[in-house]
Amino acid sequence: MRENTLRKAIESSTHIAASAGDQLTGAGRKVMQTTTAISDAVGDGAAKLRRGLTKSLDAAESLRDETAKTIKRHPFRSLGIVTGISLGSGVLAGWLLRRRR
Repeated sequence: MRENTLRKAIESSTHIAASAGDQLTGAGRKVMQTTTAISDAVGDGAAKLRRGLTKSLDAAESLRDETAKTIKRHPFRSLGIVTGISLGSGVLAGWLLRRRR
């Protein structure tokens, strides 16, 4: 009787261990799939970020080159524009500072 109970306990333990192993294997597969999906998403995001930064840098470089050409073609107009903006900013700042008092 004791042997029979011991055998049943061993069989039950073996069955529970096998079931737990199957569950752990399934959970491991799910974790692996999730990790792969996250890795792919991060990789795609990094690639998009790189492309966006490259486009932004190219646009900034193009704008800089175009501005330099415009200044070389029209130096006095450029100087007048900068002077006007500076004077306008100074007048606006002075007006705002006096207004606070």
